[in-house]
Amino acid sequence: MTINDVAITYEVCEHEGFKYEMNTYHLNPTIPLDKQLKILARKDVAPEVAVVMWENGRQVERTYYFPQYQCRCEGNHEGGTT
Repeated sequence: MTINDVAITYEVCEHEGFKYEMNTYHLNPTIPLDKQLKILARKDVAPEVAVVMWENGRQVERTYYFPQYQCRCEGNHEGGTT
């Protein structure tokens, strides 16, 4: 990991068919990646976090999923709670 690596959190709803970029964070190379991603996903309540990093001179993107933050709307348009 380098100081230029970033994590991007996303809000996703499969029922409504959207995926919105929420926030971009610079990653700290001295903190384990999985720990940072868990913190960021919890902070933004983001079910998806993309990590953009440089490996061997190439930009690489990896996506991590946090099912505990998935949308639970189930496509409810009847005015009920989510």
